[in-house]
Amino acid sequence: MTTLNQFIADADCKYETDGVVIRSNEESFEAEREKPMYTIAYKFDNEWFPSEVTHITYSINQSGLLVPSVNFRQVKINGKN
Repeated sequence: MTTLNQFIADADCKYETDGVVIRSNEESFEAEREKPMYTIAYKFDNEWFPSEVTHITYSINQSGLLVPSVNFRQVKINGKN
């Protein structure tokens, strides 16, 4: 039996993804439930990339609240900007 990690590693995906949805052909798992319990979603672990705040500006909106706006230095993720 192939594990989920092997399946994902072997998949030829042209797009980056953050998870997969696995659906079984066996609907008999939970036939009396409203939701199809034979479908599960798996989310991959997050990757963390450090970033740097370059500038913070403040403005006042129409209701009089102070609103911060933050600029970050561009970060390369997997060699891409």
